[in-house]
This record gives sequence, C-alpha cells and structure tokens, in this order.
Amino acid sequence: MRHLFIAIFCFSAAFVSAQINSLVGYYPFDDCKIEDKSGNKLNPLITGNPTCVCGVLGSAVHFDPASDALAFPLTLSNYLGVGSFTLAFYFRADKSSPDQLIFSKREDCSPNHAFAIEYLAAGNQLKITMSEDGTNQSNFNYNLPPGRCWYHIALSRSGTKTRLYVDGKQVYSADAPKTLSLVSADSLHIGSSPCIGAQITPFAGDIDEMYLFRSALTDANIADLYQESDKILSNDKFVYLGKSTQIDVLPSCAQSFSWSPSQGVATPDSANTLITPEQSTTYTLQFSYTGCTATDTIRLRVVDPATIDCDQLMLPSAFTPNGDQLNDTYRISNADIIKELIGFEIFDRWGNQVFQAMDINTTWDGNFKGQPVNPGTYMYKVRFKCGNVELVKSGSVQVIR
Repeated sequence: MRHLFIAIFCFSAAFVSAQINSLVGYYPFDDCKIEDKSGNKLNPLITGNPTCVCGVLGSAVHFDPASDALAFPLTLSNYLGVGSFTLAFYFRADKSSPDQLIFSKREDCSPNHAFAIEYLAAGNQLKITMSEDGTNQSNFNYNLPPGRCWYHIALSRSGTKTRLYVDGKQVYSADAPKTLSLVSADSLHIGSSPCIGAQITPFAGDIDEMYLFRSALTDANIADLYQESDKILSNDKFVYLGKSTQIDVLPSCAQSFSWSPSQGVATPDSANTLITPEQSTTYTLQFSYTGCTATDTIRLRVVDPATIDCDQLMLPSAFTPNGDQLNDTYRISNADIIKELIGFEIFDRWGNQVFQAMDINTTWDGNFKGQPVNPGTYMYKVRFKCGNVELVKSGSVQVIR
C-alpha cells in the first residue's frame, strides 16, 4: 500500500539527519526484494520462498510457517548483544495460527543469552524475551490493542532499560538488574529458532519496513517511523438531514471491506463510499484479511437545518496540517447554514493575516505564502449575513504539527 505521503515518510529529512549514522540495516522489502537498503549490504540468508505481498509502505514479505525463514548476518546480529539498539518493524500475523515466533537470536532454548519476540495469538499479546541468564532479564508480555491487523513495533535498549513502542507510542518499559549481555554465536532470525516445537510455531504472516539501529531512538524518531493503516481518513462530522457525505479511507491491503450498519451506505462493500444517514450514527468499517479483521469507526451527526439558526457557526478548535491526510485542513464545519459569506480570515498573534477566503467551501492548509506556519494559536474572524443582519464570529484555533 503506497500512501500519498510516502515521500515525506520514508527517510524524512529530520529522521535521516538525526539517526542515519546509527543505522545498521534497513529492509523495506519493496520491489519484492529481500535485501539491505542501508548501504551496509547486510543481506539475509533466505530459506524457503517468502513471497511478495501488499505492505504498509510498498510491498511486504509473507512468511509461510512451513518453509520460510530469514537469517541475518552476524555483523548485524551482534549489535543486539551489548550496547544500545532499536529494532523496528511492521507485522501482520495470521491470528488463526497458534503462538508464533517472529524474531529469535539464541543458541538453545535456555534463558542464557536469549533474545526473542513472539506473537501469542490467543491473547493478542507480544512476548519479549531479553535474558542474559536466569536472573538478569527483561522479559515481559504486552497486550496489543484490539481491532487492528498491522502493528508497528519498536524495541529499544539503553543501559539497563528496555522500551517497547506500539504504533509510534511508548507503551512499556522494563529495567534489568544490570546491563544485559545477549552475545551469542547465533544470528538474528525471522521464523526460525531452537525453541520452535509444540509450544511455539514459526511466524505466519507479513513483515514490512524493518530497521536496526545501534542506538536507542528518541520518542520523536520512533513516531516518525510509524504510518497508520486500515484507517478511515475522514473525521467525525455533521451531516444535514437528507444530504450525503463522502467517506474516504487510507489505502489498505485488506482483501475485503464491510460497512455496518449498511443502511444509507451507497456501497457497503467498498472502502470509500457515500453515506446518507437518516439519524446520528456511528459507522464501523471492517478491513478483512486472511486470519484477521481490523476495524475503524466514524460518527456522523445528523442535523436538521430547519432547527439551526444561521448565527450558530461551528469551527474546530485545532487542526494538524502535518501531511498525514488526517485533520490536515481547517474550515467552517457547518458552512452550509451561511447564506452569504462576506469574509473568512485567520491572523497570527501579531495580527498579520495568514489566510483569507470569500467562498464558504475554501479550506486553510496551514500555509502562508506557500510555507507552513509555526505551531501555535491563531485567531479567526468570519463575517457573514444572517437574514439581513451582518454578523461576526471570532475565536481561536491551535495549529499542531
């Protein structure tokens, strides 16, 4: 799935300038190639025939648990042994399969110098094993959020502290008694481990955008690596009674889609569709994959225009013009009640005009003279006619980047 804003996501300038020197390996799996794109040429040894499938960004690699695995060179794997690191990747597991091993670096199934990331399907959990021996460990389980298929995971270590990030946010941290040594003669593997057997099976699913750094990335750097998937692009909105509204969805790898309730939905089995709600309703969109279903919702509030006075304008209190296609523009929420717009203006804190519109459907993209404005508080003023009376609506809006 190639999002419209991939160009600003993949290796964004801020990300590269901050972390490129610590990048050890980068495996985007684009163009159906399983190779290192960091420039270090640390290509993995391929077992079986991992196939090329749709990914969060470009293509991903699908692993058949019966045959497919990757073994990364020791040059890369040794960075997990001692010192700081960050391992980041997307995964989508077949949740109908048993507990699955995603990553492993260990010589045997003892707690000595063991590193592993497992997906426990029954509880939708991620299991992290980082163990030097029976006493010096950072082992924990984390409950993944429900209603999703693709997850972005980042695991970082700095000193004795291990941090887990899910979908761009830190969700857990653990401290070992002392700095862990995970040095072993074994390589980092996907889908292969001496622990595979009755209790754990090889990974069944897809991997995309794998990174390994020899540093613990900052929260901001890890957030830069994350891109949402299986997401309704349109925000909750007001809809006039009897009117339709277009609902847009981010590009998705799902095999099928289903809206619920379906009443008023023009094409219930399509992601992007028109909806004509008869009453205020929360609609759920299901993204169906093999062995997994993700969901997202949107709330449509129906308003009878006959019950609204034309002086009851509504404008959002904030928006985020950061290029992710979510809440990227600013406009009058219920502009249709305006019979005649005289002017819609936005000013910075010094009183400089940064936006002006004479059309009720014109939106502000957060730019002034082609350049993004700074984050902060801006003032808006809307001049319009209500009946034969000229009114002014003013207030503030937060620009968040």
